[in-house]
Amino acid sequence: MRTDNQEELGFCQSVALAVIRLKRQLEHDYEEAYPGLRDIIPTIVDQEEKNAWQLSSFPHLLLPALLEVRWRLLTTKFKSEPTSTNKVEPERDAELASLQSPTGITRARAALVGCLNE
Repeated sequence: MRTDNQEELGFCQSVALAVIRLKRQLEHDYEEAYPGLRDIIPTIVDQEEKNAWQLSSFPHLLLPALLEVRWRLLTTKFKSEPTSTNKVEPERDAELASLQSPTGITRARAALVGCLNE
């Protein structure tokens, strides 16, 4: 019979494995879309993974959204467009303009947390 500690450990391992798999897929997708930025993509993914873990016990649910916000800010700032739109297709919308500052990023992260709490 499994104890609560064993079940909790199993859950933590499952979440960690899901995050690892998701990170690999996201890195691959962004490297394919932005081959000239291959060197910085793993760093950006790692930073947003850290933010996702700080916000939730389910970081794999937040990581894609956090990474998308971060990537939109970077591509807007440096005017980098994807060479392939097969995998990553940034949406152009009015909300993007409001996310152009550190305050906007904080608001976006707070909104994600708010959604989880509902």
